[in-house]
Amino acid sequence: MLTLGIDPGLAVTGLALFDGRAVTDTHSIRGVRGAANDYTAVHRAAVRIADAVARYVDMHDPAVIAIETFIDQGPDRNRMRYRWQTPIVIGAIIHALDDVESRIRWQHAGEVLSMGPS
Repeated sequence: MLTLGIDPGLAVTGLALFDGRAVTDTHSIRGVRGAANDYTAVHRAAVRIADAVARYVDMHDPAVIAIETFIDQGPDRNRMRYRWQTPIVIGAIIHALDDVESRIRWQHAGEVLSMGPS
């Protein structure tokens, strides 16, 4: 059973394709760095990323699509100052994968996806 794991991010979105527990393919989708508070650039990059994810799904047709969810770790973490951008990327991906929504499983960072039926 093919499972696609998605680690969404505006700068880089990571994809890993598994057959059972064996990794069969990985792919990185480059977004945009330094968009800061340029909301138009963030939106455009999110749509480009989501379109690339949708093409990857169409090409590999995974049975399960595991998307890492966003957990806000608070404003005190300077490296997370643009953390508001990740939910925008996730939303764009969900929209792009609307036709395969039944295959999507949500996964928290650090959680291992159960390979059994949900």
